[in-house]
Amino acid sequence: MRWLSGIKKLYPVFSIPFLLFSVTLLCAQGEFLIDTQPGSYSQSNPTVAYDGTNYLVVWQDTRNGTYDIYGARVGAGGTILDTIPIAISTASNDQIKPQVTFGDLYYLVVWEDYRNDVYNFDVYGCRVNKIGNILDTSGIVIKDLQASYALDPAVSFDGTNYFITYSSYDIYFWDEIYGEFLSPSGQRVGWGVNIGGSTAGDDHRSRIAFDGTNYLVVWHALDKDILGSRVTPSGSNLDVTPISICTATGNQTEPEVAFDGTNYLVVWQDDRNGNMDIYGARVTPSGSVLDPEGFPICTQGSTQTNPAIAFDGTNYVVVWEDYRNGNADLYGAVLSPTGSVLDTFIVSSKPGDQVTPSLAHGSGNQILIVYSGWTDTYNGIPINTMRIWARFYPITDVDENTPRKSYVSTLRIYPLFLAEDDLFTIQWTSKNPSVSIEIYNIKGDQIARWEFSNKNEGVIIWNLKNKLGVRIKPGIYFVTLSSDKEKYYKKFIVLR
Repeated sequence: MRWLSGIKKLYPVFSIPFLLFSVTLLCAQGEFLIDTQPGSYSQSNPTVAYDGTNYLVVWQDTRNGTYDIYGARVGAGGTILDTIPIAISTASNDQIKPQVTFGDLYYLVVWEDYRNDVYNFDVYGCRVNKIGNILDTSGIVIKDLQASYALDPAVSFDGTNYFITYSSYDIYFWDEIYGEFLSPSGQRVGWGVNIGGSTAGDDHRSRIAFDGTNYLVVWHALDKDILGSRVTPSGSNLDVTPISICTATGNQTEPEVAFDGTNYLVVWQDDRNGNMDIYGARVTPSGSVLDPEGFPICTQGSTQTNPAIAFDGTNYVVVWEDYRNGNADLYGAVLSPTGSVLDTFIVSSKPGDQVTPSLAHGSGNQILIVYSGWTDTYNGIPINTMRIWARFYPITDVDENTPRKSYVSTLRIYPLFLAEDDLFTIQWTSKNPSVSIEIYNIKGDQIARWEFSNKNEGVIIWNLKNKLGVRIKPGIYFVTLSSDKEKYYKKFIVLR
């Protein structure tokens, strides 16, 4: 076939593109609303976790007159599985600042709770199973026996138990960081751990990541430094004197942390330059800080705050609130495990504010980004309040402010070399809204084909099976993007 000989001239050798991202399921296009029910109630402080199949998005919600905790499951393709949100906690008074993680069988949602005393708050939790059922309808009380109050929780899972951290004051009335362990059955494990804090006193906003052996707990201190301590799954504090992750001039606050399989990356907001910027530092599992002064992630002027982070299996993705355009928008960056900024992108720049992002790594390289965003109307129904929005990364649609007529045709495939169990991702845009995408073997035989009409872009996830449902053999293959005005080719190889 003539087109095949042309491909051989165009692609005599394989080359790896400078930056590629893969997902393993078809991503929803653009931003989508989690709860589409009409009403002027507001939603804020979202958080999200992944259970291996679906995501659970959790937030605080005013539909009942006070703040309650609600949630909804989202499929990996963007389908809202709970069109009527799950009422996770509707106890008296306010429940705020939820955090969520997934264990072997259940999600654990934790939050700051005022049901017992509006001035003396607690941390409560609730397990939610994969199909959205609440297992602890009255909630589980979570706080150390020494603590008179508890606030601002975080949660993680180590493969055996859940670990929850929070702030509470010590015998000298300084806020310190405490931790609790819960079994998957919701039972307290041990007597908790005093993780400690700085000599300057009040410590807040703890966050946790697990490296397969120990946890790293990070927080900001009263003197506005970023500190950390490693805690074993048995409750031993390995750093009685906390690790100084960043003590640069100015204020460093609101830390978040993720682990990449080798090191942790801690990110935070930092005003050392006069405006609030986003900085980061790597920490080894042994507690060594590789970037003691921190390194800049975004210093674009104006204000950048409230970073969120996830590791996608290859790189870190960091998203933050960004005020460069006046209102709060959401921007993001891709960082290598060495801390290099590889790419930047816009998550949302709709009218009104978009704030408090949270990220969860799903299947493959897919990440779900959730946030609270201003919503004036939805499908013609007035809303006029903050609601929970989401979008998938990699972002496969063009910026929402870019006219459709400005499309540039592209064809990207990854990975270029596939092992036996890999999935193959085809990402495309086209100036022509009617295209076909086809897979051919080295002989020119058509293996698979997809047709699209009135669609300028998309992502295809292919399981390497031919038209008969049989997985293809190792060898060289080609992808074509065709319309009546264009044709593009890419080559990939399936390994033995």
